[in-house]
Amino acid sequence: MFRIGFLVVIVFLVNGILYSCNQIKKESELPRLIKEGAVLIDVRTNEEFSEGSVNGAINIPVHLLQYNIEKLPTDKHIIVFCKSGNRAGKAKKILEENSITDVTNGGSWQNVQKALDKTESEMEPEKEIVK
Repeated sequence: MFRIGFLVVIVFLVNGILYSCNQIKKESELPRLIKEGAVLIDVRTNEEFSEGSVNGAINIPVHLLQYNIEKLPTDKHIIVFCKSGNRAGKAKKILEENSITDVTNGGSWQNVQKALDKTESEMEPEKEIVK
């Protein structure tokens, strides 16, 4: 019995580590995906969204996502995000179950905002210093 419990714990930890590594890889790709025109979907509630979100984001609460699948583009990458990444993970799963597989869990909206800021700073023209 002890071995089975130990094995379950090991599998759980390995799964968590693999998820974390995959998420870190995806987070480093966010600026590129945004620059390429990814659709940003905030899956928090309307109230949370109204308190602040990423410029250009669409608000579709996760509990309404399955009813709005047909409104989503199929020719662009989609980045879903929320407060911590938990609901975004659920949203990603819902989209994948509905054959929309070009999706990234962006984690928190602040994380996506940082990626957007990075993208915008890279796009700003360099200023010439006149002496």
